[in-house]
Amino acid sequence: MRRVAKTLSDNGIPSRFRFSLLRTVQTGDISQSDGFITSHSQTYNELGFAQSKLWPAKTLCITIAANIANTGILTYPACFPDSVVGFIPNPEKSELMFIKCIIDIIKNDLENYAPATAQKNINLGILNEVVFKCPPLPEQQEITRRVEKLFALADSLESKYKTAVERVEKIEQSVLAKAFRGELAEPDPNDEPAEELLRRILDEKAKLDGGRKTKSGRVSKRGIVVV
Repeated sequence: MRRVAKTLSDNGIPSRFRFSLLRTVQTGDISQSDGFITSHSQTYNELGFAQSKLWPAKTLCITIAANIANTGILTYPACFPDSVVGFIPNPEKSELMFIKCIIDIIKNDLENYAPATAQKNINLGILNEVVFKCPPLPEQQEITRRVEKLFALADSLESKYKTAVERVEKIEQSVLAKAFRGELAEPDPNDEPAEELLRRILDEKAKLDGGRKTKSGRVSKRGIVVV
């Protein structure tokens, strides 16, 4: 990766440097970014900034601890701890989104470099030695264009699917409501009114209950007193 990078480094910031005004991106922010980092969970103070670095927008952030090789592109300047590596592409050799796609593809391979400890992690040295085929810049840009087009299509299909599901659910509720109101078919004038049918059902039920179970001195149809 070092051959196609303008900058590739990490930062180690102790906890005493936190909680001020400088925006700080953590591994969780990257994992939840969906590709582009638009929010952060912590900040650093001036002392922390003196030990760190403010990365510019369009920096590719790569996690190297806990969740290895998750990626996200900064949409604003920010700092980050030593669990995150920043990558700024060499504009003459590499396309930012192309490198992001490569890291996303080889994510599982990078995890295999992590030692078998309680918390998996890799380091900057491992990333520096990562080797992959890198086509000429115009080809990278064309690959990126096609990938983004496919992602846009996938997002559009997902949105249409969710809209269709919501419409089906509303239709089902509407059909059930009409069924209970008797609006699904034209009423037959020879049909018994619903009120009369309900009254007759309740009368029949009362007769069955009166002759089926009798308690506390009630007399059944057979004339037997049940206590």
